[in-house]
Amino acid sequence: MEQVKTTGNDMDDFDDAELEELYSWIDGIPLSRPKRNIARDFSDGVLVAEIVRQYFPQIIQMHNYSPANSTPQKKENWNVLNRKVFTKLGFELGDDVMRDVITAKPGVIEKVLMMLRTKLNRAEWELKKQTQTKSKGGGGRKESDKPEADQYMGSPRGKGMKQDTTRGYARLPKYPKTQNY
Repeated sequence: MEQVKTTGNDMDDFDDAELEELYSWIDGIPLSRPKRNIARDFSDGVLVAEIVRQYFPQIIQMHNYSPANSTPQKKENWNVLNRKVFTKLGFELGDDVMRDVITAKPGVIEKVLMMLRTKLNRAEWELKKQTQTKSKGGGGRKESDKPEADQYMGSPRGKGMKQDTTRGYARLPKYPKTQNY
């Protein structure tokens, strides 16, 4: 399982094109609050939970995350995300990363969101491959069939994150799609 870590000045890890692409991706996802300052807006974890819900509503329960200004509540939201959601996607945030996100340290949420986007894309791809394999009745994954996200598993320029050596992720549990909480 990968663990996201921070480096000295995390904004140095990105170039403008990568940030623009990330911000465009976020803008394409309907969120409950407007985005004004990305580090502050995402510091309580609620918007991250909403992003995951857009991709995999079956693995997230929004009632577990409450908008917060207090550090203890923000930390609780991130702990729940880490324990109940990120582990299913094959990564976790270290305590230092959660602390930096909660305190809105520049560049940290961007690193987390880039990893999250990569893991969500991989999980979508794996789910699609599983359903195709089941419908075709066999056949395994070939090395060249990996999504691009599998071929690059690190932060920009490889700084600050461990490389993914497992080439996999935790399988998503199958929850009924019509549960209401």
